[in-house]
Amino acid sequence: MKVRRLEHYNIRTTKFDETVKFYDDVLGMKAQQPPMMQGDWPPSWIYDDSGIAAIHLTPVDPKDPEGSYAKISQYRGGEPDATFHGSGAI
Repeated sequence: MKVRRLEHYNIRTTKFDETVKFYDDVLGMKAQQPPMMQGDWPPSWIYDDSGIAAIHLTPVDPKDPEGSYAKISQYRGGEPDATFHGSGAI
């Protein structure tokens, strides 16, 4: 089975810079700011060669994970916070 396209999933990470670097250096993808969140929001959409925003990253402060998700939660219409337990969330 071939994967022809993998698109639009979100990764919450306490290692934001390292995650961006991995997708950039290892997979050749490029991080940019989401179009609707200019300003203080980090470049958190990862684009493939065709220009598709395949991966969305949410930076998480390990000391305050729920607080970290507040801004993206507001953008998504106030969606309740998901669990923040375990090694990571996708």
